[in-house]
Amino acid sequence: MAIYSNTQLNMYEECPRRYKLCYRDKIRPDTEAIELFLGSRVHEVLQKCYNDLRFMKVCTLDELLAYYYNIWHKNWHPAVVISKADLTPDNYRARGEELIR
Repeated sequence: MAIYSNTQLNMYEECPRRYKLCYRDKIRPDTEAIELFLGSRVHEVLQKCYNDLRFMKVCTLDELLAYYYNIWHKNWHPAVVISKADLTPDNYRARGEELIR
């Protein structure tokens, strides 16, 4: 049985065609807002924490932050767009760390 995230379900309810293009056809936009990038990485860390807890593994903060930095660098790409001229990727990465703490 397929597992759907809240984001997927909400998108399908709002626009089934958009859901199909995004999740079935895997068509992605050319750019990605830094806020979306940051939120996705923090969500992945929280998902890892939750999944590990389901198997009685408690992650330390250091493990979660190491995972965060790893997936940040692994997923970073040149099409991530920062619209606020006074902020850098490091500012956003630090914000994600704060959220995880």
